[in-house]
Amino acid sequence: MQKLEEFLYDFIGVLIPGFFMLSSLWLTTIVVMKIEVFNVLYEWMPFHSVLISRLEYPGIKVVMSQKGLLLLMLTIACYTVGLLLTSISAKSVKKRKTLSDTIMVFKENKKLQYKVEAKLRTEHQLKLQHNDLRNRWIIFYRWANIKSPNKEEKASLMILLSKVILSRSLFYAFKVLAVYTAHLLVLSASLQFFYLHNSEWFYNFLVFIYIILCCLMSRFFLKVYREVRLKLSNEAVLILSRI
Repeated sequence: MQKLEEFLYDFIGVLIPGFFMLSSLWLTTIVVMKIEVFNVLYEWMPFHSVLISRLEYPGIKVVMSQKGLLLLMLTIACYTVGLLLTSISAKSVKKRKTLSDTIMVFKENKKLQYKVEAKLRTEHQLKLQHNDLRNRWIIFYRWANIKSPNKEEKASLMILLSKVILSRSLFYAFKVLAVYTAHLLVLSASLQFFYLHNSEWFYNFLVFIYIILCCLMSRFFLKVYREVRLKLSNEAVLILSRI
């Protein structure tokens, strides 16, 4: 059961956002950078003949011919990117100070929160300072996961934590995607104007709308993150209050 929960955490919280990040960057590059623009950049690459034209190179030949190796490399890449998103998104969220980040439980369970905090201070000598309110949900989760003898409760906490990590990572992924697309748009429009002597204003306008949608999705997943984090913290407090 524990291995299944850990797999769900890695799959939902790490692999999915990592795969989304890599696939989105790749698809965005293909859509924004038209073939004419990409050909200009391709000619500037001093190593382009090695990467694509010279498939007889042993390393390239092995990778291109082994589907299992390609899948393994893709999985490792997605997992690594997912871990980076988890770490960086956590730091990014900490910089966004809002009142909602200090709310740990639903209103009706506020007294239970004070009871649990008093119990943790007394039984485990935890120093729960007022300036630690924004990260208190992590403390509640850890102790609920340690002290609860119920496997179903632990599984529920793990799934909620996975959703917290997923939504937080997607918040940052869409943020990165918006910035990346904006830079691609500027580069593509500049190359079209100066080297290809044409400009497609309507197409560039559609890409600009896409950037705005990415920003909106980033804000949406930030809101989802806060809602799921509140559910996780509230559930952890309820579990601790019964122990």
